Amino acid sequence: MNFKEMAAKLGLETHEFKEIVSFFIDNAISDISRFKDALRQGDGEKASTSAHSLKGSSGNLGFSDIHELAKQAEKDSGNNDFESCKTVVSMIEEKIEEINKNL
Repeated sequence: MNFKEMAAKLGLETHEFKEIVSFFIDNAISDISRFKDALRQGDGEKASTSAHSLKGSSGNLGFSDIHELAKQAEKDSGNNDFESCKTVVSMIEEKIEEINKNL
């Protein structure tokens, strides 16, 4: 993961991008928490909304792997496929952890 390259694509300095990524991680953790709560409550619509938020923010920053996973989570939760959602959210958490380690 090359933060310098990712920052340049957005017209940012590396340190600026890293600050935004730090904010993204905090928000992603909140989105994931809301997503998991919604799954426990059986609320596909609420889960879908949380996944949609994560999809947008990850896509805007260039984290395409998280974007695609969140897209899948949004679709699955909208279809009340909660078992698939659990797998996907676990994969998202791993990706978030990897980004955090590289900050």
